[in-house]
Amino acid sequence: MYNIYMDKDHQGIGVPTASQHTPTENILPIWIPEQTRAQILQLCADAGSDEESRNAFREKFLSYCANFFWNHRHEIHVLIEGEVLASKRVQDEKAVWNSGGDEDGIWIGAGMHTITAGLIAEMIAKKMGLSSAVVHKVGSAGILHDWYKKWEITAVKQVERELSEKDADWKNTLRAEGAARITASLHHSKETDEQKLRDQGISNDVIELAGANLLKDGTGVLTVEKLHERPELAIIAYFDTMLRGTEIIPREVRMEPVFKPQSIWSLFSEGSTQEYGGKTFQQFGEEILPQCFRVMAERMNFLGTEKEFPAFLRKLLIDEVKLS
Repeated sequence: MYNIYMDKDHQGIGVPTASQHTPTENILPIWIPEQTRAQILQLCADAGSDEESRNAFREKFLSYCANFFWNHRHEIHVLIEGEVLASKRVQDEKAVWNSGGDEDGIWIGAGMHTITAGLIAEMIAKKMGLSSAVVHKVGSAGILHDWYKKWEITAVKQVERELSEKDADWKNTLRAEGAARITASLHHSKETDEQKLRDQGISNDVIELAGANLLKDGTGVLTVEKLHERPELAIIAYFDTMLRGTEIIPREVRMEPVFKPQSIWSLFSEGSTQEYGGKTFQQFGEEILPQCFRVMAERMNFLGTEKEFPAFLRKLLIDEVKLS
């Protein structure tokens, strides 16, 4: 297996020893996909007005990420073992990190998304003034929030194949059946993989928090009271709705295509009304997610709007890296 971390001095994360004259793109790990690579390069460019300051930021950014990897090395190991990244067999055979399909392994984009979610969510938790123990759990939960993605997609595709054999237009003619079956298959894959996480030493607290992107905790759906009692729930519930791949964007932009009538998540939403008090998952989200934002904004002393939040987080990341 490729080793993206090794020791606390960060000599094993796939980053060559950098010199003052090494181009940034040449010192990023080989497994960073092009889209993410471009975003990192842009972040470095935005962080400095001249080459010297950009180089200094680059060094700190790589160290910042390496520290995050080291502090969460167990979760990163579990993430790779869970084959969110390309499976070990595909990696070994093709010597690349972005191969594999739905059966052989999931895209590296999914793995990069979860790592980014953990890193940014942990930064938000720190800015909110949460305890160090909770901050660490938030980072862990972010890393693992899509750990079951491979099996989720495999399960959904099996349902789609079976329904398509009945009727090619099943999303219209068999929509209620499709919604129920897809919702059940998603829940089953998640429950199965949660047990796998326990088997690999992940605590129930982290597993529960990782599932907050379904707008629930261990006792049921999220409420305003729960968000104020446990503000870390607001972070995981909300942040996944503004992270497209590794890009932080406004929630409405990120979520607009998710619930299109023909999408799987639209069917899941319709099949979940019993769980969300008679509301679809989408309807419930439109009610609780603004509350999640308010909890975060209040604790971070952010006075802007939801649309302005991504730009605020981007600047916060640059500032946090510079101070690290």
